[in-house]
Amino acid sequence: MTPGPVRAVIGGALKVFGGAFLALPTGLITAAFLSRQLGPSGYGLFSVAASIVVLLEVIISQVYTRATGNLLPGTEDWLQTNAALAWRLFLVAGGVALGLMLTAPLIEATLGTPQLAMLLVLYALEIPIYALGQQQGVALIARGRAGQRAVIIAARWLSRLLLMFAFVGALSGDLVGAVLANISSAAIELLAARWFLQRLAAPQPLPLFLSRALNVSTGAFFLPLTLYFIGLEIFKRLDLWMVEVYRPSAEAGYYAAAQNLTFAIALVSFAISPVIQAQLSRLQRAGDRAGSQQLVGAVVRLPWVLLPFAAFGASTSGEIVAWIYDPTYAPTAVLLAPLIVAALALVMINIQSNILIADHKATWVLVLHAPLAPLALLANLLLVPALGALGAALSTLVLAWVVVLSVYTILLRRWQLRVPLRALVGCGLLSILVYGVSPLWSTTGWLLLVKLAVGCVVIGVVLLVGFVPNIDTIRRLIRAGISAGMKTNSNPMLGSK
Repeated sequence: MTPGPVRAVIGGALKVFGGAFLALPTGLITAAFLSRQLGPSGYGLFSVAASIVVLLEVIISQVYTRATGNLLPGTEDWLQTNAALAWRLFLVAGGVALGLMLTAPLIEATLGTPQLAMLLVLYALEIPIYALGQQQGVALIARGRAGQRAVIIAARWLSRLLLMFAFVGALSGDLVGAVLANISSAAIELLAARWFLQRLAAPQPLPLFLSRALNVSTGAFFLPLTLYFIGLEIFKRLDLWMVEVYRPSAEAGYYAAAQNLTFAIALVSFAISPVIQAQLSRLQRAGDRAGSQQLVGAVVRLPWVLLPFAAFGASTSGEIVAWIYDPTYAPTAVLLAPLIVAALALVMINIQSNILIADHKATWVLVLHAPLAPLALLANLLLVPALGALGAALSTLVLAWVVVLSVYTILLRRWQLRVPLRALVGCGLLSILVYGVSPLWSTTGWLLLVKLAVGCVVIGVVLLVGFVPNIDTIRRLIRAGISAGMKTNSNPMLGSK
C-alpha cells in the first residue's frame, strides 16, 4: 500500500500541475497576440520591462513561499503565522516596488531605452500584488488545498489572456494595456486565494496582509534563502547574458528561443515543490521520522524517472524547433537538447532545496548552491567566446547536474537511504533507448503533437509495467497519485484549522 504522505504529495502535485498546464497554451496565444499588436519594438520594450519586474518578483516570492510552506503545515496558530508572513512580505515587496519606481529613470538612461521608465513605474505596482498572491496560494497548499490552488492558477492564466485581448485591443496596441492586464490578473489570483483561505477559518478583523502579528521568529531563515534565490536566479540568466555580450545578437536570440521551449519542464517544479515541502514540514513537526524518510526516499528517485522523458524531448528538439519557429531559427535545435536536460536538473535543484528547507537547513541550501553563479561566470567566460551559445548551454548543463548529484549524495546520507542503483541503471538504459529510437519516427507540423503524446504515453507505460527493474515503489506512487488527483474533495494533507 502506498504511504499516505507520498500519495498526498503526488495527488496534490497532479492537481497543481493541471492548473499550471494552462500556462502553455495561454502563454503561446498571448505571446503571438502581443507580438503582432505591439510590433517588434513595442514587444521588445515590454519584454525588457517584464524581465526586470519578474526577476524581482521571483526572488521575493520564492523566499516567502518557502517560509510559508515550512511554517504553516500542522500548526494550530497558522492564521497568525500566515498573517505575520504576509505582512512582512507586503512591506518588503512594497519597498522593492518603490525602489524600482525611483530608479526607473536611471535604468532607462543606462539601457538607452525610451519609455522604459514609464512602464517600470506602472509595472512595479504588480510586485506586491503578485508576491502576495503566490504566498497566499502556497498557504492553501500548506493547509491541504492543492485543488483550490490549481483553480486559482488556471483562473489567473485564463484571465490574463482575456484581459490582454480586452486592454491591448481597447487601447489600440498600447503598452500600458499589456501591463494593466498583467497587474489585473495578479490581483485576481490574490483575491481568489484570499477568498479560499477565508473559507478555512472565521473572517479576520483586518485583511490578512494588513495584520500586524509580527511574532514569527524567522531571521535566520530569510537571509540565507534570499541570498540563495538571488544566486540561483542569476545562474538561470547568466548564460543568456554572456551570449548577448560575447556573441552576435542573432545567437542570443536562438538561445532565448531554446530557453523558452523548456518552460513545460519548469511546470513540474512549480507543481511538486511546494507540495513536497508542505507535507515534509508536517511530518517533521509531528516527529514522524519514518514517514519523512519514506517521502524523501520516493522524491529523490524523481530525476531518474523523468530522465527518459528528458531524453525524448532532447531527441525531438530539431522537430520541435522546426514546427514552432521559422527556418531562420534552425540553430536553436542544437541548443534545445542540452537545455532540456539542464532544465530537468533545475527542477531537481528546487525540489532538493525544498527538502532541506523543510528539514530546517536553510543555511545548507545557501552553502551548497553558493558556488553555482561564480562557477557559471567562470565557465561562460571560458566557453562562450570559443563555442558560442553551445558553450553556454553546456556550462549550464554540467554545473546544474554537478550540484544535483552532490546534494543528492548529501540527502542520501542524511536520511540514511540507499542509492537505487538498479532503478538508476534501468532508467538510464531506457533513456538511451528512447534517444536512439525516437529519430526513427520523423514528423512535421501538427503530427509532432501526436508523436510527443504517443512517446510520453509509451515511456510512462514502460515504467509502469516494469521494464525498468526494481521501481515497484515508483509505479505504486504514480498510480496512487493519479487516484488522489482525481479525488478533488479529499484532503489528505489538511490538519487542524
